[in-house]
Amino acid sequence: MPSSTISTVTTVRSTVQTTQANITPAILFEYGQDVGDQLLPKTAPDVTSPIFKPEIDFTFGKTRYPLIYFTDNGLIVFPASLTEIFNYTNPFNEFTASTVPPMIAVFWSDADISGSIGNVFYQEYKTYGSEFFNLIRNVERIISDQLKIKYKAKWTLKITWDKVPAATLVETRSKTNTYQAVITTDGSTSYVVMLYESGGMNWDVSTLTSKDLLIGFSSGDGFFMNDEQIKLPTVAERFRPDKYTGTNTDLKGLRLYKLTEGTPQINYKADCLSWFSSEPNPSQWNQGLLPCPCSFPQGRVDNRFRRSSRDATNRVLRSTSPNSIGAGQRCVYSRRNAFLEGWQERYWTDRPSDPSSLNKRFDLDPYSWCCVNIDNPLFCNYYRIKRPSISCLTYSPPTRAIMLGDPHFITLDGLAYTFNGLGDFVLLNVEYNGATIFKLHGRTVQTGTAQATNFMAFAAQHTQNKSITVQMILKGNDSIEVLVNNDRVQFVPNTADSQEIFRNGTFYLEKNGNASVTASFGSGISVTVTAQFEMLLAITDLPEKFMNKTRGLLGVWNGNPNDDFTMPNGSFIPKSSSEAKIFSFGMSWEVPLESSIFTIGRSVPNNSFTPRFLGDLQQQNETLFNLLATECKNNTQCIFDAISTGRKEIGLVTANKNTEFMEVNEMLNSYPPTITGPEVIYAQLFQQNISYYQATDQEENNAVFIPFISQELNVTENGTLVWHPKTTTGISLEIEAVGSNNLSSVLRPRLVLCNCSANGECINNEITQINGSSVYKAACKCTAGFTGTNCENQIDGCQMVSCFSGVNCSLSRCDSCPRGLTGDGIRCTDIDECISENPCSPNATCINIVQSYNCVCNSGFSGM
Repeated sequence: MPSSTISTVTTVRSTVQTTQANITPAILFEYGQDVGDQLLPKTAPDVTSPIFKPEIDFTFGKTRYPLIYFTDNGLIVFPASLTEIFNYTNPFNEFTASTVPPMIAVFWSDADISGSIGNVFYQEYKTYGSEFFNLIRNVERIISDQLKIKYKAKWTLKITWDKVPAATLVETRSKTNTYQAVITTDGSTSYVVMLYESGGMNWDVSTLTSKDLLIGFSSGDGFFMNDEQIKLPTVAERFRPDKYTGTNTDLKGLRLYKLTEGTPQINYKADCLSWFSSEPNPSQWNQGLLPCPCSFPQGRVDNRFRRSSRDATNRVLRSTSPNSIGAGQRCVYSRRNAFLEGWQERYWTDRPSDPSSLNKRFDLDPYSWCCVNIDNPLFCNYYRIKRPSISCLTYSPPTRAIMLGDPHFITLDGLAYTFNGLGDFVLLNVEYNGATIFKLHGRTVQTGTAQATNFMAFAAQHTQNKSITVQMILKGNDSIEVLVNNDRVQFVPNTADSQEIFRNGTFYLEKNGNASVTASFGSGISVTVTAQFEMLLAITDLPEKFMNKTRGLLGVWNGNPNDDFTMPNGSFIPKSSSEAKIFSFGMSWEVPLESSIFTIGRSVPNNSFTPRFLGDLQQQNETLFNLLATECKNNTQCIFDAISTGRKEIGLVTANKNTEFMEVNEMLNSYPPTITGPEVIYAQLFQQNISYYQATDQEENNAVFIPFISQELNVTENGTLVWHPKTTTGISLEIEAVGSNNLSSVLRPRLVLCNCSANGECINNEITQINGSSVYKAACKCTAGFTGTNCENQIDGCQMVSCFSGVNCSLSRCDSCPRGLTGDGIRCTDIDECISENPCSPNATCINIVQSYNCVCNSGFSGM
């Protein structure tokens, strides 16, 4: 019985059976150049294939191997390095637990395709996604049918040895062998399918100088199998595997082996590439996605972003709402608020911790597979192709305007003024692509008995993609009632924060207590309404794309406050106009009853209402004005509200809200320093490398670097980095600079370490991350005769040759061929004694046989 051996023996089903005419023979898979196969060049009596490097590696035993090649001698090899590509002309006696390198012997015996007879075809198949090949479908079917399992191949290599002659006498080379092997893996479990063409295994064993043959495998880590075929009693039987039912199958000429053992381990490379292959081009879903804010505080006051999650190391912001296709973005910051990385996400979510969400399955999990769990950065590049990374280099904050108190305004261009109109007014109209896509109306009422007004309701209407009208109405106890499309909103708790929320497609409402509501629209426009002292204030945020597209009481947004007092007819008054003229300008934006977007009842307009202006209030009581000017720190909005309402606390609240508005504006427009310097640093083990970094803050002053001190790497306050690697352990490095505004930037350079000794050179574009750190080890290209991870091992010369059966190797050379044979000790051919010695009597005919001869007496003669 064939066995799988580590320290114990495991029996597998089926053995070689006596030939039976009624057993169905296996049929080889299609092969040849007409089905896309490559042809192995016939350059020498022994040839090896190109090196195959499966991106997901090939799991064999319990090990994953990155390199594979095959020979013309029916052998598939998994070498340790590119300098260990050998012919392996002659087979081993058998496989054992200690056999190295890992090998699969399909029909390992010396062949020779250097002449006109015989070819070897091969083809590599990658089926990480929905790719379809008949060959793969048939391989999967054989494995599933024979082993009663489900199997989906991800990497497969088909090899066909077609009419291959033995390395024997030229006159016998018409007797050839045709057989095939398919090695296949899903990343965790691997198989080999061996097929021997029925009637196609025809080597003349009587002419073979070596009768050695090996079929089976050894994984190099203790898992091996020697096929029962090679244990048959006669050489002729051993060399005819097409005549016998193979292991784990019920067909003649078919052998099927599982090449892995134990519990299958997750192959994140396979998971990453399968995900990559199934994902569409991002251009199909990433329209309109924004860059990330450049600091966490900046993003927290940008209503287009919301805090998503928090953990021990990082802070995360996500877009408040998805784009029209349902995509969003993820922005990651350090605990010191510095931007680290950003990614576009195909599936936006407001519940990233939900294990069943599409975001987790198709955005977050693949990020872990490709960028965290694999030490090869190439795979994170795959993730980056399907989920483009986002920087903050092109981030532009929204521009804000405010309406508060006995209405005071700061326009989008920063012009401050007071307008105490009574009624409904157009605060903002936004046009885009020739249509008005956003309207913001405000409704004022008289402030008690004072000759002043304040806002009691706002209505916003957004008509891009989908029409949404939201009304926010002042109620008792400084609460706000919210109507969406004339229905009262039922908010739901947000478990991640203390707010209550409401969503309708790309429209989002967030309620903080009863006194503040923010409405965010899919275009990036937002309106925040707050109630205090039986008044409403509103702040609106507009993205840069709407510049030069606004009209209303919040001005013509173009960076020039001089035309902010533009009326509906297009005329405007100077920004230095009197309070009376500004009042007339404001009244020009009163909303006609039939054009209102409010659905709540509206009082009959009081066209006789005339407010009292600040100048009138000052003249009325100069002493009170001066007293309040001191307490309000000369803030005219504070003075106005305190005098007009008779309540100093209202004026002070107005001043505080105005200050808060300015502080948020400052944060929105504050940027961390810009760090310049090498993003990749190369160093040799035990050799010092010095690199220099500069950091400039928003005011074009030099920023200060946070010192980093370790045994092997230091960064100074002036940005000098000294790396003197003495070990191959990892270092996690973040170069951080702090500007005068106390905002930080972080640069994460890649540290590439070369440790190839004197026997090789570094391949700096083939790197492996060390323990998830900032250090990556460069691969080594060893000089001939050396191998090992760092080219530290000299190859035993006898390992490079496989001597003929019974021939020893010494000093990298095979000894002489056995008696009766001639050659280099690797390939030994028969000596034709009948030609070289003519040992027979003149009355006899000499007949050559392998390693000897026979003398046959001529007719009429007898004797020895």
